[in-house]
Amino acid sequence: MTTIALRIRGPNGAHSVSVPAEASLEHLMQKVTETTSIPLHQQELRTGFPPKPIPTSSPSTTTLSQLGLRSGESIQVTANTSAAETASPGSAASTSVGNTSTHLDAIASSSTSPLATNHRPSPTAASTSASTLAKPTSSAGAGRYVQVDGGYLCLRTVPDDNSCLFRAVGLLLAPEKVDLRQLVAEVIRNNPETWSEAVLGQPQESYINTILKPNSWGGAIELAIFASYFNTAIASIDVKTGRVDEFGEGEGYENAAVLVYSGIHYDAVTFSYAEPSSADVYPFPNLDFDTRLFSRTSEYDQASLMLIAAQELVTALRKTHQFTDAATFTLKCEQCGKAIVGEKEARAHASETGHVKFGEYDG
Repeated sequence: MTTIALRIRGPNGAHSVSVPAEASLEHLMQKVTETTSIPLHQQELRTGFPPKPIPTSSPSTTTLSQLGLRSGESIQVTANTSAAETASPGSAASTSVGNTSTHLDAIASSSTSPLATNHRPSPTAASTSASTLAKPTSSAGAGRYVQVDGGYLCLRTVPDDNSCLFRAVGLLLAPEKVDLRQLVAEVIRNNPETWSEAVLGQPQESYINTILKPNSWGGAIELAIFASYFNTAIASIDVKTGRVDEFGEGEGYENAAVLVYSGIHYDAVTFSYAEPSSADVYPFPNLDFDTRLFSRTSEYDQASLMLIAAQELVTALRKTHQFTDAATFTLKCEQCGKAIVGEKEARAHASETGHVKFGEYDG
């Protein structure tokens, strides 16, 4: 008998359950009661992005396969306390399920990166069926989140400490705290033909030694490695231009992650059912309910819908000039004092001298 693994996300946390693929919805709802203590007649279930209710008019005859539920999907459970205690399982006001593909990968590279060759045009409502996905937010949320059907698309800001790319990618793809710098080093060392001196711009061991230093910036090379390693497309939206660079495009990956790139800094984007608080700062207290990855399948392209909403976030950031022109900003090498203009020059200086600690140029 084929079984499917589902993730139940309720008020008391997240739980994994296994059920037969041909089980009835009522069987699943009983599992939900076991894990959340929410009675069948009070259950509201949502799935997908944006989250949509699961129809529960005939829970005893509707099968999970008929609903399109697949192994690995998440179901968001809330309690409708106004439901009559005597109601039957089929009379719940609405049922919603949250297909929370768990990872939303990192936003990527600088506009001048040689590996950022797959440029996707900014998605538009006309290219999808989600013309009303993003809704205006209050001024309090401007630049931090946009309201979408069923929840909020949130900018998760990570520290500006020269490791922002690794922190943002780790938040979305490696919440178990994989050492991402070490991962990059191992992939490069084990694949010398793919990551040759011509691609890296310097000898392999020199690049490895540099990227292992905590103050070294990551960029297109690292994002390409992460996309391949995690089998996840990584979309990077540039705040200044709105352009989307995608790593892993065309590889057939079924999940995608999103990063926002300001010119010198990367942040992560997640979907949350709850409105983010102004107190939500790194390290974030609890992102268990956030969707970090978005599915991209022939049945439903969540990633494109998410990118539409992410453009709303980026537009708000652009209006308040929260970006840096990477080609013209001035830095100072804190190891030798040299003034450096632009990211390209900073990378060249690091390659030539081994200096990797840069700060704002104070004139």
